[in-house]
Amino acid sequence: MDTISLGEVRKNGIWLLTHEEAVPGAFVATGTPGLDCDCILAYILSVSRSYILAHPEYPVSIDQYQHFLSAVMKRRTGFPVAYIVSSKEFFGIDFFVTPDVLIPKPDTELLVETAIAVITASITTMDTAVYHDSIPVDCSGTCIPAYSNKRLFQVLDVCTGSGCIAVSLAKALENRSLPLPVHVTGTDISAAALAVAAENARRQRCCISFYQSDLLDIFIHPDSADRNRLFDCVVANPPYVPEHIVRQLLSDGRCEPEQALNGDRDGSADGTGIIRRLIPQVFCLLQQGGCFLLEAGEYNVETVAGYLSSAGFTDIVIHRDLGGLPRLLQAKK
Repeated sequence: MDTISLGEVRKNGIWLLTHEEAVPGAFVATGTPGLDCDCILAYILSVSRSYILAHPEYPVSIDQYQHFLSAVMKRRTGFPVAYIVSSKEFFGIDFFVTPDVLIPKPDTELLVETAIAVITASITTMDTAVYHDSIPVDCSGTCIPAYSNKRLFQVLDVCTGSGCIAVSLAKALENRSLPLPVHVTGTDISAAALAVAAENARRQRCCISFYQSDLLDIFIHPDSADRNRLFDCVVANPPYVPEHIVRQLLSDGRCEPEQALNGDRDGSADGTGIIRRLIPQVFCLLQQGGCFLLEAGEYNVETVAGYLSSAGFTDIVIHRDLGGLPRLLQAKK
């Protein structure tokens, strides 16, 4: 037998993902066995998911079948489908992902949508004549195009990870014919994550500057060549999950980087340690009147709102996600 039908392959995969006793070894149940198999098959066969359902008679080679079974065995351990197929859709874009970065979550699209609205409103309502005369940021050596005498509207994405926020913003804003050009910069402490972000920017043909930095240290350290850069809008989805909850989340085999989740790495116990360090840094680097958008999840939004107020931020608003949970903080300097 040189081939096996696609329908049979799919059925076997679903069996493996729904029956713990099918093979020995680790097993984490999935609530979407059919969808998981379809995504993996679409990736291996380079066809659409709808094609898989419409053509159960399609012949699958033995090599392809073995590849599929190997992927399904990984999925049985809880390893995410996104990492298996190296892709996850976010804000209508297919992003390259690896276990070096968090898998983009739909709830974070709220941050992107809010940022687009804030940035668009900021640019269209500001006095551009005055704005053009302000001192431009030194952008030498970075991925920033030349724009005659116009100062760029500078957006910073902190803890960029896969770059899904930075790339989504750059793609959305470049098509809006705004009176001022927007440039997006991303930072992350992880060199491996930045490599993923840079690849996503390359695939989407986005001109984004990426810096390796522990939060915003590269822009505030006295010896840094990039010291004192100012930004008009800062967005951030930093680690904010309490450490004890991180352990629970990662117990299902999802293998997402603990460093990108654990908000208690600075010694806190409620998930806010990194955020508490980030807030005053952002305040220092924001232009007067600039906006800070901070995803803090459902864990400590009210507490973090207090930290923002204490740091000098005003006009603090809490936005809820589609599930009704408080997720995003908006503040003005």
